[in-house]
Amino acid sequence: MTGNPSPSPAPEANDAEAGPRNSQRRQAVLDAAAAAFARQGYHGASTRSIADELGLKVASLYFHIASKEEALGEICLTGSRRNCSYLNKATEEPGDLAAVIRRYFRIQLQDFMINADYVGTYVREARHLSPASREKISEVNRGYIRTLDSLFEQARSRGELAEGLDPRQARFVMVGAVRAFGMLFAEGRLDTSDDVVAGWLEVLVRGMVRNYTPPPADPADRSLARAERRKSAN
Repeated sequence: MTGNPSPSPAPEANDAEAGPRNSQRRQAVLDAAAAAFARQGYHGASTRSIADELGLKVASLYFHIASKEEALGEICLTGSRRNCSYLNKATEEPGDLAAVIRRYFRIQLQDFMINADYVGTYVREARHLSPASREKISEVNRGYIRTLDSLFEQARSRGELAEGLDPRQARFVMVGAVRAFGMLFAEGRLDTSDDVVAGWLEVLVRGMVRNYTPPPADPADRSLARAERRKSAN
């Protein structure tokens, strides 16, 4: 069942006791929808498959979301809001431009691991968003762009931005890198623990900052990475 619901019976007792669109259950529904969309695609997943994953009746599912379209919009909007909050967090802590970029991408990569289904859904299924959902996401993204522009303007004023790179160009580079990371992860071609990712990040930083300095080595991280590789080889 994929369209708008027809009149349905009252929700199951535990849902009724929780009140309309109980936030915890609604979040569980959105998580299940994200998992279904990531695995089966927006058109391949049905409301029944989402309900089955939660052990709910389809009628009860509609108590929390009005349609698959609404679920997709909420999932993608959540992804955009998280992205914006991660950038805000990275810029609020002290540090130069290189430190902010590294911090932001570390937070992003952690999010990829924790919220893989949301990332996969956003990357592959956002093209199915309704115009109303697109506008909500665009509003969030405009705030994200303003934060990036401010970051690079301030970096330029401090003499930290790479020579020949203006703030608008830096913003395009940053947005493109985030999208590339998301696409590669969604396609299963990016291991966030891989040294290649750390190397790619440093290439990005080197191209965006003046007087580039490599990050200090962390012996504990390197020892752990070597141990993981030996374990995989065995």
